[in-house]
Amino acid sequence: MLKKQLDFLNFLKHNHLRMNLESKYITQTIIEVSNNQFFKIIIILLIALFLQSLTPILANTISKFFIKNNSDDIERNKNIKTIAHLFNTTFVIIIWIGALISILHTFNVKLGPLLTGAGILGAIIGFGSQNVIKDILAGIFILAEHQYRVGDYVTFYPSGKKIFGRVETMTLRVTKLRDISGRLHIVRNAASSAITNHTFEYSKINLDLNVDYDSDIDLVEKVINDIGQKIYNNPTWHDLIIEPIHFLRIKKLDEYSIVVKVIGKVKVGSKFAITGEIKRQVLKEFAKNNINIPYPQIVIKKD
Repeated sequence: MLKKQLDFLNFLKHNHLRMNLESKYITQTIIEVSNNQFFKIIIILLIALFLQSLTPILANTISKFFIKNNSDDIERNKNIKTIAHLFNTTFVIIIWIGALISILHTFNVKLGPLLTGAGILGAIIGFGSQNVIKDILAGIFILAEHQYRVGDYVTFYPSGKKIFGRVETMTLRVTKLRDISGRLHIVRNAASSAITNHTFEYSKINLDLNVDYDSDIDLVEKVINDIGQKIYNNPTWHDLIIEPIHFLRIKKLDEYSIVVKVIGKVKVGSKFAITGEIKRQVLKEFAKNNINIPYPQIVIKKD
């Protein structure tokens, strides 16, 4: 009996010693791994990627807090999207600068001399980077003054050229425009001497229609106004129209036609679709009412 008890105590003692050794080995391994530079870099990168995945949510939340509720949801959403993109870009830059500093720290790189050298280098580069500073300042004013937002249709005039397109993204330095052909134009914010925003708060429909001189102008006016009311009463277009299209005036008497001015006001982003519908209805209703749209003709006479 006594022998069994001694054997049992020896067994416990042996197991206790083994567990202590295993525990010390595991602890030592963890310490070695945690002190490994490659392991630290992996952890830093994983944390940076995780934080980057959260930046869109954080940027949207902050943007919604700063942008007040308006009756026009389209305008508010464009403001939110623009501000959120800028916040997101800023957060990502901060995250990866922090990650870079942390990685340098793992290699025991002293940041003091590096920053001093970077300051000298920055001063040298600064003399040649005045355009970048101008672009950033222009971007700040564009954002602060709501000159245009993501989703707006704008025309830029950089270096005497004319570029029209939809604003896809913008940063403090550049704006990216997508034109109707699908081409992406990247324009420096300070490069354009003038900017035309075609969709700020609302869009204006401004059409010139040609009718021949045999047309009854009163009938032309009535048909155009009826077309405007017809489109306005259509559930597909009703919520997008602020002011139905209507006959404004006779613009001019051309050589072969009477030019009449037709105007209306619609919500942003709907101008091109509604304009297409107006032209479609004009062709149909003019044909029904025997209103002719003149076009060039060649008359050949035989002797």
